[in-house]
Amino acid sequence: IGTGYRWYSGLFTRWVYDHRKGGQKHESQYGVNLLSPLLPGELSLRMPRLKVAPSAAAEAKSRLQALGIVGEYMVIHPGSRGHASDYSREGFAAVADALLADWSGLNIVITAGPDEEELVTTIIGQMRNRSRVHAVGGMSLDLFSELLRGAKGFLGTSSGPIHLAALVKTPVVGLYPGLPPMWPARWGPIGEQVTTIVPHANEPFCPRCEKDHQPENCVLRIKPDRVVTACMDMLIGKGAGLRDSIA
Repeated sequence: IGTGYRWYSGLFTRWVYDHRKGGQKHESQYGVNLLSPLLPGELSLRMPRLKVAPSAAAEAKSRLQALGIVGEYMVIHPGSRGHASDYSREGFAAVADALLADWSGLNIVITAGPDEEELVTTIIGQMRNRSRVHAVGGMSLDLFSELLRGAKGFLGTSSGPIHLAALVKTPVVGLYPGLPPMWPARWGPIGEQVTTIVPHANEPFCPRCEKDHQPENCVLRIKPDRVVTACMDMLIGKGAGLRDSIA
């Protein structure tokens, strides 16, 4: 079974004619639809439940205590290892500063994947308030999952961690391109507490807009104050499920 739109489609015995380029469905739905030759009728999505990993949960608690975090915390994962349209380091720093100023007692954990330590260090270095911001890296997938599970919220771009956060039911804010096929309609996290933000027409172009990419897909254009508003709404439980669109 496979797509009917590729040069190698002749190798299959059954075909599915779904155009992914338009990005009108979620990527997981495209995957599930590959079963349609075997399972008649509409195939719906049902997200699995990721069980708590007790040893990883204990390690996450220990790490947080070692950092001096005893109350609420939010996770920011700025990296994508080149797999997504990245937000600026200055933008993440400005958002983190504003959240710390607006939410007394909130800690911010900025997580680093492999080879992303310098990125996190630079963001923290550009912040004005570094008293309640912490860098965390070198985590197993189980440990990362439990760190995310205990967080009050998550901010990131279109990368694996944002989907993992949504899977453990942590509210998320995601920064996404505004046009298909990379827009959140296809690649956004699945969940009820998911907010996605895309560039708006009134936001200034970056120096590479129209030269290297379409302005509607430039995550760098998203104003930090819009991100802060979405994160504050997320933290207070307001506006869950907001899917932004080009305005």
